[in-house]
Formats: sequence, C-alpha cells, structure tokens
Amino acid sequence: MSNQNVADSRPVPLASTTVYEGETVATTVTFAMGSVRGVDAAELPPIHDAVDTDALDALFQGSARTGQVSFPYCDHLVVVDGNGRVEIHDRPV
Repeated sequence: MSNQNVADSRPVPLASTTVYEGETVATTVTFAMGSVRGVDAAELPPIHDAVDTDALDALFQGSARTGQVSFPYCDHLVVVDGNGRVEIHDRPV
C-alpha cells in the first residue's frame, strides 16, 4: 500500500505540526524531527547546517505568510507552508 493521502494524492507525512505563536519555525522543525527519529532534539545535527534559519523564520513572520518551502534535514524532507504547518516526509531518493 502506498503512503498517499487519497483526498489530494500527496504523500502522507511522517509527522505534522504547527508553528505556534512565540515559537520559531526552526525550533518547531527540530522538535518534530526529534519525534520522527525517536531522539531528543538536542541530539540532532544543527538545523542551521541544512537551512538558513533566520531566512526561514523571516519567510513565515507577520500576517503575509504565504507560499511553501522545503529542504532536506536528517535524511528526511521538511515542508513548511504559509499557514505555519510543518510536515516531515520520507526524503525522496
């Protein structure tokens, strides 16, 4: 069976969460990745080695949050959208 969401035929994420007020996107991604990998977030490689965290946070600040960005981190694909949704997917080969 495929790991697909029948409603929109996008892959079902391994984890999905939201960036809450007062949190940074980078922090949310790191904790979600720790959950997926089954380790404490502090044990993961620094996220700033995978993406410019200042730029990532700046993209999704304020009321004009639109678009989507994806990047590889810890052998997975991270997708962040303008609504503050963070998804962790199996990284495409």
